[in-house]
Amino acid sequence: MNLLTSKTLLITTVIIAGTLCGTTASAWGWGRAAAASCVAEKPYTGSAMVVTDNDGNLVNYSKLETAYVTCAVPDLSDKQPNLFTWLGVYGESPQGFGVTARACVKFWGYSGNRCGPWVISYAKGNFGMSVDLTIWSTYSNDFKYLEIALPLSSSGLRSGASKFQGYAYNY
Repeated sequence: MNLLTSKTLLITTVIIAGTLCGTTASAWGWGRAAAASCVAEKPYTGSAMVVTDNDGNLVNYSKLETAYVTCAVPDLSDKQPNLFTWLGVYGESPQGFGVTARACVKFWGYSGNRCGPWVISYAKGNFGMSVDLTIWSTYSNDFKYLEIALPLSSSGLRSGASKFQGYAYNY
């Protein structure tokens, strides 16, 4: 048996064994979700006004109130609990008012939830920020979600409004 045949046999064995165990060689990687897959909490109550623009972003046009957006996070428990290693939130804040985000859990067996600390980006223009995921490893059996706060608009127009584009994660 030559070296190429040995390597091919080894790789084939690993793939078959991984498949039989429910895990493939490509089980770890990354994922992403567009803002359009998230929902605004109270989209038209009070003065907050979150709408989906033509690009699929969630935008707060309110000049008076911060708007909150919630995103369900995929359940990766079939791969391994506590597998998230990084999660980034992306968007745009023309005025640099401070877009914030945090990781949260909704308890599975009883009512209630818990959230991690808010992280904030004061970047003017496009931004990306990493969210503290400790809460997800602390409550690994509960439902994971992301909460984003979009600050008020400086003008009530698209040009002055903060927008959330989506999130990406490594696992």
